[in-house]
Amino acid sequence: MARPNLFALHHKITGDDGTSRKLVTVIDGNSISVEAEGYNNCNIDDECELGTGITAPVMIEAWEGELRVIVWGDINQEDPTHIISLEGARKSERNDDDNESF
Repeated sequence: MARPNLFALHHKITGDDGTSRKLVTVIDGNSISVEAEGYNNCNIDDECELGTGITAPVMIEAWEGELRVIVWGDINQEDPTHIISLEGARKSERNDDDNESF
């Protein structure tokens, strides 16, 4: 079933060892997911196609006014392995002393 407001950008990256991987960036409502060929998360069928937004091991989302990164770093674990708030990375959080170097 197609989901409204879903946008998928397909691309390929090549590592410094020459290995290439297909990646898909999926924009869906309040989140951006990054899917990678050969990677998945716990509850999704491994035959699911890239570009659906549901196989992503990495997601950036706006949650209750907070921007955060969610990572499923273990395919055998249902819950995310990492939830990282980006609130400390806001420009408004920079210490005034640090601004002198710019």
